[in-house]
Amino acid sequence: MRLIIATALSAAVLAFSPPAFADICTAQLAACQGKNITLQGKINQLGNEIAQKNNQIAQLGNQLAQKNGQIGQLNGQIAQKTSEIAQLTAQLNPLKAENGQLKQQNVQLNAKIFALNDQLNKDQIVIKQLHVDVHQLNARVGQLKSELDYAYGRIAQLKSGNASLASQITQLNAQIAQLTAQLNARPVPLAGGAPDTAQLTMQIAQLTAQVAQLTAQLATTTADFVRVNDDNAVLTAQLATAADENAKQKAVIDDLTAKVAALTKATTH
Repeated sequence: MRLIIATALSAAVLAFSPPAFADICTAQLAACQGKNITLQGKINQLGNEIAQKNNQIAQLGNQLAQKNGQIGQLNGQIAQKTSEIAQLTAQLNPLKAENGQLKQQNVQLNAKIFALNDQLNKDQIVIKQLHVDVHQLNARVGQLKSELDYAYGRIAQLKSGNASLASQITQLNAQIAQLTAQLNARPVPLAGGAPDTAQLTMQIAQLTAQVAQLTAQLATTTADFVRVNDDNAVLTAQLATAADENAKQKAVIDDLTAKVAALTKATTH
């Protein structure tokens, strides 16, 4: 449009100007037209660049739209994840509370296990001492049984000795009675022709002395028998007491052993 106007003006100027002025104007017109062509080339170039930029802008717009779409999708995913996080948080809070309760229970259980272990150690010490006591009691029971067996043997010996002494006394008394009867049955001896009664009297005296000696021995052995029998009764009572105490100690050991087993099971679970 500008080129047409410039051409018309040039033609008008040439129509009303002298020839020299026309040449000048023609030269100026040619220069303007050259500049105009140059400017038109630049305008075209700029138009092309603008078109390229517009294309780039359009591409960037498309890319921006795609990115906005992706951002929208990501925002949707973020919203979904936020919702899921909220749900998980809602589920986590009771779990945290339950975890706190479990920790408290764990503390209590650890304290209980410590107490059980302490009691277990004490019971094991008691059981060990009870085993020592039972061993000593078993030794004492064995000793008492040996003493009791000795006492039974001694009693049997004393019974046998007493029976022998009683038999001897009975025999001697029978002899004394026989000699006494013989002495009493003899008539009063005449001078020079009577039996020797002095010999019978001496024999009776000897037998009577033997009876007295055996009777004394019998009294001694009877006293020994009574003493040993009393000792036997004491030993029997001691044996019964020791056996009863041994049985009680074994029952305590069994009870504590069962408790230890239960405590051990409790501490391992």
